[in-house]
Amino acid sequence: SWSPDSKRLATDGGDVETGVVGYLWDVAERTPVVSLKGEVGFVRIRWCADGKLVAASRDARFRLYDVVSGEEQARSDQR
Repeated sequence: SWSPDSKRLATDGGDVETGVVGYLWDVAERTPVVSLKGEVGFVRIRWCADGKLVAASRDARFRLYDVVSGEEQARSDQR
């Protein structure tokens, strides 16, 4: 999904070996700038309206990530 300013793109991309669940891309540079780590298998990644967080989800489980550091900020594991 596109960031609110359309300068970055969030994509899913699970990698069992590294634990990466998605990437945040710099569209102009065409390079990933942040890796989001967690459980592989999240299928939706969406930006929060203010552009400071992204949410990765699957079923009723989700993770919120800081878009600068890629660090997890919150989670819900309920199914």
